[in-house]
Amino acid sequence: MQNFMTPPHDLKREESKTAKEVTLPVPTPQTDLALRRYDVLFRYLAYENTVYWTRSQFFLVANACMFAFAASKLPTSFQNLSWEHLGILATASAAGILLSMFWHRALTVGEHWVCRWEKLCVRLESEAFGEIDVLRNSGMDSLPLDSIKRVSGKAAARHSAILFIVLWCV
Repeated sequence: MQNFMTPPHDLKREESKTAKEVTLPVPTPQTDLALRRYDVLFRYLAYENTVYWTRSQFFLVANACMFAFAASKLPTSFQNLSWEHLGILATASAAGILLSMFWHRALTVGEHWVCRWEKLCVRLESEAFGEIDVLRNSGMDSLPLDSIKRVSGKAAARHSAILFIVLWCV
């Protein structure tokens, strides 16, 4: 019975960029160990990505709910304005600003861990998969880092946190 981590001997794939045949490395104890290590690292990467987006969704929902609550407490006219309403709005705004700042901080820390696991996977990839590119040479390397950060989903999450900070300040 073949281990799911060990590639078969006769499996060949065609690489799209150079159209040459790429063979998987012959299973050796070193390759098996590299595949096991890669699997562990890739699971950490998947976990960190899941935590990153779950946490971001929590902060988004919490901010939206608090903002809806604060908006419902806005008076319709200056005659209905009371110190109680102002106190509620000021407290909700301060809490919203803090929540949004925590959100931005959580995104920054989460991005650090995701990048860490990605880099470790890339470092171990050649040992585990030989010439087959899983994460390395994904085509993103040729793009300027600024353009990647501007259009990524993670950038949208960071911009959402900043948007809520601005909304709470208004």
